[in-house]
Amino acid sequence: MIDQNRKHILSVLVVVILAGAFLGYRTFGNVTLVVEMTDPPQGWADASHVYIKYSKVELHRADAGNQSGWVSVVDSEAWIDLTVVLNSSKALGSGNLQTGKYNLVRFDTRSRSSNKRCESYSYYCQRITQHSHSTERSNHRRRSDKQSADRYNPKDHRLRDIG
Repeated sequence: MIDQNRKHILSVLVVVILAGAFLGYRTFGNVTLVVEMTDPPQGWADASHVYIKYSKVELHRADAGNQSGWVSVVDSEAWIDLTVVLNSSKALGSGNLQTGKYNLVRFDTRSRSSNKRCESYSYYCQRITQHSHSTERSNHRRRSDKQSADRYNPKDHRLRDIG
């Protein structure tokens, strides 16, 4: 009779330990996320290259507040040519994340440029943060490289009228 109770208690204990290990992994475990860029298969018409300079990719935990909960997955600055990733993908980076639900992705772009029929255009970004909703948007302004470059001052991060 004692052996029967021991086996029953031991089997319940094993189930509790396995359930705790599973729930602990789901709650406190880490996973590796690879961030890839894929461009739509339409093409870029006359553009021979379309470059984007990015500096950061972040994810937001669904159970965190608006300002907190952002986790950096890619934290390096680099350029990507969107004409190269047509119908394919390119890894931008990877990072470790705690398991859980994530509801927002923030892709921080610094500038853009494109080459079209031997002319080069640059696009400068301004980050505007709306504190009430914690969303970001970028204002873009196109500038031909033939125009003077001194109208854009990267230190004050403001766009100026460039004609």
